[in-house]
Amino acid sequence: MKRKEFLGTIGKGFIGGAAFLSGCTKLLNQSNPNSLTPDNFWKTASDAEANLSSVYENFLGTSGWGAAADNWYNRWVPALYRGDDIGITHDVPDWWSLALFTFTSTNGTPDGCWNMNYTGIFRANQVIENVSNIKMDTSLRGRYVGEAKFLRAYFYFNLLTNFWNIPLITSVTQVTEDNSQPQAKPADVWAQIEKDLTDAVAVLPNTYDAADQGRITKGAAMAYLGKAQLYQKKWSAAASTFKQVIDSKNYDLLPNYFDAFITDFNQESLLEVNYAGGSYKGQAIKNVRTREEGPSEAGGWYECFPNQWLINEFMKEKQTNGDLDGRMYGSIIWPNNPQKFYGDTYTELFGAGATKTAWRKYNDSFLDTHISDYGEKNDKIVRYADVLLMYAEALVQSGGAMTDAIGAVNMVRNRAGLANYSGATDKNSVLTEIEHQRVLELSDECIRWYDMWRWNGNITGTMTIKQMLKAHGAIGADNFTANKNEILPIPQSEMQTNTKIKQNPGY
Repeated sequence: MKRKEFLGTIGKGFIGGAAFLSGCTKLLNQSNPNSLTPDNFWKTASDAEANLSSVYENFLGTSGWGAAADNWYNRWVPALYRGDDIGITHDVPDWWSLALFTFTSTNGTPDGCWNMNYTGIFRANQVIENVSNIKMDTSLRGRYVGEAKFLRAYFYFNLLTNFWNIPLITSVTQVTEDNSQPQAKPADVWAQIEKDLTDAVAVLPNTYDAADQGRITKGAAMAYLGKAQLYQKKWSAAASTFKQVIDSKNYDLLPNYFDAFITDFNQESLLEVNYAGGSYKGQAIKNVRTREEGPSEAGGWYECFPNQWLINEFMKEKQTNGDLDGRMYGSIIWPNNPQKFYGDTYTELFGAGATKTAWRKYNDSFLDTHISDYGEKNDKIVRYADVLLMYAEALVQSGGAMTDAIGAVNMVRNRAGLANYSGATDKNSVLTEIEHQRVLELSDECIRWYDMWRWNGNITGTMTIKQMLKAHGAIGADNFTANKNEILPIPQSEMQTNTKIKQNPGY
């Protein structure tokens, strides 16, 4: 559903942990028939919907200042700023230290990432524990629990791939002492993620009507299950899961690459963060990203931009008509680009002789006016093109049919205007092509760093993360320390309050 509708239920019924854990004096410990308690709240389908909406609120990132900024601060920045395809401006010290790999346990961004995701997990645990006991339509109840399980898996996936050594909490803590939790084995967290996603796949629908657009679908849960298997190098299982998504025929590539980012809930979108125009009850619910990444000449803050290595990658191969890769036009603003951006030509916007580059996707550059507010376009979390490339990778790594893997790659290439892949068909050559296509197809989509992380360098294992960063001109390459900077430090705030947790190695 559009967030404008969704936010109408957020906050109506969410019971925070403080309501259960705070003590009361005898004088104040009186019965209030109008207050929400565990005994009088979890009773109706409306109660279930209200609390599930609070879990979605965390997924959507609505609790930040002025706009839905929490996702940018706490999820997108850690993903983008450690990649090798990006340059940044020295504006926000916490973000700069991420790009430089000089971050410490007091950095506010890892702290925000940790707390935001665990808040989501706490809320999801409440829904999973309590909604199962509500007397309501059985199918709807199962779906609500399935949505909460997907979201819990999503939050744990984000935590695991950023911090690795994390507590695994699958029930609502009842007393203050329970707030100190030891770290679980990563394998146990992966197992919980897979279980939650498998449970979600079993009960979620393929689609929703317009009023509920934006809720988690079966396809989203299945794609994330395949992704979790891929990250664990369960190649055959991942290939099989992605094949089910493909065979469902519920998704397809749009003919034009850029349309995937300016059309919300299109046929190639499996999961996206949903924004809406205007505000609801004083809460701005627009996308802050168009401000963060937009060039200053167009009214943006220009916090980050594509680096030269990425531009060089785009220029390696031309379309069959002799033009540049179609995805370059949809992803980047660069000199001599014939398109208009924010209503201006490149020269009109930046001036004669300028060499500045900027991101185009996500940033309202298709509009005829300069930036005057936050954006309304959704952030795409999983696209069908990503599924095709992950499927191809899993198939090659599992020893599956090379022709099927290349066929999936060709679907992505052809949409960009490129001819079918004609290179060598040995394992490493096809894998290298898959990595190249992932770089071009998924730039600025919070994926590149995690690809390098899960490969520990490049896809064939011939380069380390540090070597990749240096070769591609990343500003923090010299500072990257192996066996440390692959993951973030446990936030100092958690170290001070959780007596059972240990700091990650090197911090």
